[in-house]
This record gives sequence, structure tokens and C-alpha cells, in this order.
Amino acid sequence: MAIGAEQTASEGVTPASWFRRLAGVAARPALDRPVVPGIVAAVVGTVFVLARLAVAGHGKIATFVVAGTMYANPAKVPAGLPVRPGGGYDGQFYYRMALDPLDLARTAFGIRLDAISRLGRIGYPAISWLLAFGHASFVPSSLVVVNVLALALLGVAGGALVRGSGHHALAGLIFPAYWGYLWTMSRDLTELVTAAFLVGGVVALRRGSVLWATVLLTGAVLSKETAVVFVAVYGLSRLQSMVRRHDRLPPGRADAVWIVPGVAYVAWQSVAVGASGKFPLISSSGHNLTLPFTGFVPALGHYVARLPSTASLLWCGELAVLVIVTVATAVTVGRGLVPRYELWAWCAFILELAVAARGIWFGDVGFRSFDDLYLFGWILMFPPLAPVGAAATGSAVAGVPAGSPGRDQDPMAEPGPARPRGLDWRRPVAAIVACTWLVVAVELVKFI
Repeated sequence: MAIGAEQTASEGVTPASWFRRLAGVAARPALDRPVVPGIVAAVVGTVFVLARLAVAGHGKIATFVVAGTMYANPAKVPAGLPVRPGGGYDGQFYYRMALDPLDLARTAFGIRLDAISRLGRIGYPAISWLLAFGHASFVPSSLVVVNVLALALLGVAGGALVRGSGHHALAGLIFPAYWGYLWTMSRDLTELVTAAFLVGGVVALRRGSVLWATVLLTGAVLSKETAVVFVAVYGLSRLQSMVRRHDRLPPGRADAVWIVPGVAYVAWQSVAVGASGKFPLISSSGHNLTLPFTGFVPALGHYVARLPSTASLLWCGELAVLVIVTVATAVTVGRGLVPRYELWAWCAFILELAVAARGIWFGDVGFRSFDDLYLFGWILMFPPLAPVGAAATGSAVAGVPAGSPGRDQDPMAEPGPARPRGLDWRRPVAAIVACTWLVVAVELVKFI
């Protein structure tokens, strides 16, 4: 009896049985809710931030700002902000804006903006300012807390999206699992807030909620200009639908989804012009965009030549994983009822990657600037069960011919005909993403 008990106990701790038990726990109905991946993301994000704070930050949350003497005057910055020699990093500019979002001067609080384009990304600093109740001493903490909350909300939005695709909500963790977001949390950057707004907007569109889609996409475009790409392609899709329809329906309620964010974006750009004399978007184009692959090719040669250094291994590995996600998307995109504007946005973000400038490719920051390509790759790999209709959201479905049943269906309608599934790439690709996240997390805990 004792021997049998020992054998049972030894069998119970094998990796295979442990994973089976874990899968059984995860499959419980109580965990199949969008809020669950949000909670998991919040806990994991908090653990990462605390570990980094203790090890690399030596207990000082303001070190996440990474202010440098090139742009920050140590004698004039608010008390308690460490300023290191050199250029510092982008978080110092969002910290400066979070001290007073309506102060649009090039220099304020002892910090000079490196580019006017920073003023266009008001969403993250404004939310951090609100959370800090306008107190400068709370801002370093609020910047970090807002990013952890955004990570959690991205998990909630991801859970809602994958559930709408007929999968378990915990699969939505793939959205906050982008390794570039570790850099975002580590250095007080804007990508997570933008991503939470953007994926939330996509979920609202799939559900036919015009109001929520409008609000969330407005937040996205005011957080980072790359979100304008999605709003623009959605607008183009709406216009194409109106032109092709025989009844030539005039603009309707669904058009608020692209018109309101577009007006809000232009309005804030105009405010920034009044304060600085330059359009933020135009002032940044030369730094972020170039001829196709003229930024990528030199960067590839640079990092390959420096193998096997840690920075080069991380850069090449992260690039390989991003390529794997993109290829997996291309292979699987035709198997579901994908809204046309989502497919167009994904193609636009591939083009954005091709024309990214040298400064973006040479940055050792986890390809955080390409998070939109990653997000929309997974969005396309989790298509809706039913067509997202033109009547509800203003767009037809890619691959559904004109006049076919379901082209103008309500998103809650019955699913269309089943399609061949083929090889499901999502699980192995998700495992690769998770491993990449762990490697980057360990490295980022070590240094500021």
C-alpha cells in the first residue's frame, strides 16, 4: 500500500499531469470570463514592476522616468527626480506632460521636449495627471500605475475578443503578452494605454456598440498617432460601402466611429499648433518614417555583426518571433469571417514596419513601436463567429461576396458556414511568445 501510494504521488507531480491539472482548472466556467485575463495581467504586471523597482530601481519609482541631462536640468526638475548623464529616455517627456497636460511649452518643469510630436500623445500623461490629482510628487507613481491598469484592461479586452471568437477567455492573455510592453511599463511609455483603447474599440465594433467604439478609439488617437491608421482604414471601408450600395445610404450613426476620433485628433493637433507653431504629426514624420527597409537593413547588419551579445540575441530573437506571428496571421487569416477594415489595418501596419526609420530599428526596446502589427495579427487570428455587418458597424466582411447572406447581418446573428480549419498555429506561436516575454522580463528586471 505504501509503495502504491508513493507511486501515485510520484506520478502526480510529472510535468504532463501538472499541465493537465492546470488545463482542467483553467477550463472551469468561472474562469471563462473576460475579467479573468485582466486580473491575471494585473497581477503579473504588478509582480514585474515590483521586481524591477526592487532590483534595478533600488526602491525609487522615479527611476522609471529615466531622465537624462541632455533634456532635463537637474537644478530645475521637481524634487526627487533622478537625472542621469546622457539623453535619458522617452518617459521623461511624458512625465513632464503629466505634471501639467495643458502646459504645451517646449520647456517646462526643467525638462525640454525632444520633439513637438510628443504633445500629440496627450492621453497617457493626462490620465496619469488625473490619477495623481495634479500633485507632482505622485506623478512618478501614477505613470507606472496607469500602465499596469492599461495592461489589465488590455487583458479584459483580449478576453472579450477571443470569447467572441468561440475560445476560452484566458486565451486573451496573448494580447498583454507582447514583450514590448515590458519596456513600456519599465520606462513610462504610451503604448499600453493606446493598445487598451484600440483593442477595446475593436471589440466594441465587433459587438456593434457604436458609442463605446467611438469613445475608445478617440482615446486611442489621442494617446498615439499610430491609432489613426485604424480609424482611417475604418473610415475608408465605410466610404467604400456607401459608394457600392445601390441605395446610397447617407452617413449614419456608425460613421461617428471614425468621424469623432478624426475630429478630436485634428482639434488637439490644432491646439498644439497654437502653442508651438508646428503640427506634432508633421514634425515627427522625418524621425519615424523613411524609404522602405532603409532603416531595417543597416540595423539587421549591425545586430548580426554583434552576435552573440545579449542585446543582439534579444533583438534578433524578438524580430524572429514578430515575423512568426505575422506569418501565422497570413496563413490563418482566410479561415474566418474577418471584417475588411481589420485586414486593411493589419496590412497598413506591415507597411509601417517597412518604412520605419533607423532610430526605431536601432532601439533596443523590444520592438514596442510595432505592437500594432502584433495586436492586429492576433485580432485576425481570432475572427468573430458571425459576420460583423455593415448595418451595425459600417463594414462588410473580407471574403464575403456582395449580396451574400450575412454581409449585412447583425453581429449577433447565427454563424456563417463552417470553413476548413487546417493546422491551428495559435498554440505553438503563443508558447513562443510566452517564452520571449519571460526572457525579456528577466533582463529588464536587472537594469534601468
